[in-house]
Order: sequence, then C-alpha cells, then structure tokens
Amino acid sequence: MKLTVFIISLLLVIISCNQEQGNSEIKPNVIDSSFIIKDIDSLKIKTAELDSIPIHIFKSGETLEMLSKKYYGNRKYSTIMALYNKIDNVNAIKPDTHIKIPDFSYLLHDSSLGLYPIIGVEMDKVLKARELFMTHEKELYNLRNKDNPREKIILPVETKADIKLAAKLINESITLLKIAKSDNLTIPEKMISHLKYVARNLENLSKGNNDGRYGYDLDMVHQMLALAIVDAINNYTRLSQNLSK
Repeated sequence: MKLTVFIISLLLVIISCNQEQGNSEIKPNVIDSSFIIKDIDSLKIKTAELDSIPIHIFKSGETLEMLSKKYYGNRKYSTIMALYNKIDNVNAIKPDTHIKIPDFSYLLHDSSLGLYPIIGVEMDKVLKARELFMTHEKELYNLRNKDNPREKIILPVETKADIKLAAKLINESITLLKIAKSDNLTIPEKMISHLKYVARNLENLSKGNNDGRYGYDLDMVHQMLALAIVDAINNYTRLSQNLSK
C-alpha cells in the first residue's frame, strides 16, 4: 500500500514538473504590452503636433515676406511658406486667410513636400547648419567695425567652431546629394550649386571675413539656403508624385 502511494506521489511530481517546463517555454512568446503602449503614446504626440501648428490670420497690408521675417528670422523663406501653404499667388492672399506657421524643421519634415525620407539625412544636416549659423548671426554682425567696413574680425572660439561646423555639415550634405539613391532619382544640381555657395560663405565667415556694415553676406546665407530648399521641394515633390502614379 505504501509502495502504491509512493508511486502515485512520484507520478504527480513528474507531471507537475513537466507542466512548469511547458509554461516556461511559452512565456518568452508572450507579447509585452508596454511596447504597444509606447506606440500609442507616440501616435498621440504626433497627433498633438499636427493639431497644435500655429496659425497666423493674414491681415490687410501684410506680406509673406513679413511673416517669414517674423517667424523664421529672414524674409527669404517666404517662398517655402508659400509652397507649404499651397499659395500660388503671394500677391493675392486675401485677408483672414489662415497661414500655417509650424516650426521650420517640422515644416520641412512634412511628407507633402516630399523631402523625407528621400533626402532626410541631407536635409537634417542643412537644418543643423542653419541653426548653428542663426545662433551666432547677430553676433557676426555686431562684431563688425562699422567705421572700417570689411575689416577682418576676431571671432570668439565657440562662434568660430560653430560656423566651421555649419560649413562642414553643408559640405557633407552636398557629398551625400551627389550619390544617386536609385535609377529613379536625379542628382539635384541646382540645389547643390546653392549649397556650395552657402558652404563657401560660412567658411569665409568662420575666418572673420565680412562684407561690411550692411550684412549682405549674412543675408545671402539665408537666400541661398532658401533657394536650395525650394529646389529640393520642387524636385522631390514632383518625383514623389510621379512614383505614386
């Protein structure tokens, strides 16, 4: 009798161990719900960003150049604002028109412009270079000798390093743009030409060179950056539209 009880107990222990092993094999395949929660949270953030894009109500007497200067630091970006807001005639904007004014980086990341992900890395370098330049733009102007135009200025170490880095980032972007991504992509020659001008100008500025009290050289950085971005939008938006057909 005792032997029978012992055998039954032993069998129950063996069965219990097998069940535990089976459960341990299944556990690694269970989906971690925290990943799903993170995805949901990220979608909420993106939705919030879309819902919170600042809107400027256009007033009589205003121009896109005025708004570009106010919101993006220079009037040269008005063409980009027009493209983003799908404005065909900048001289015929009616009062009370709603103009979307997102952060400049967010604006260029908008999928409707066709830049990301096709030339995402290149554009990120351009945006970072613009940010570095604008951080020191006022300082680059104020350090000039107004009584002795074009006199070479001595830049603070950090300013010089940041402007040199900005030029380097633009040159890196140019190098990447010259690499054909696929048979469907053409190298944006006009964009590259404008970026080359930006890189040369930034290199000159990093050496303390300047063109005097009016700051045309500073303004030209913005103008050529704007032209390069417009060229990219025209090139890659058209390409995206053709590929989607």
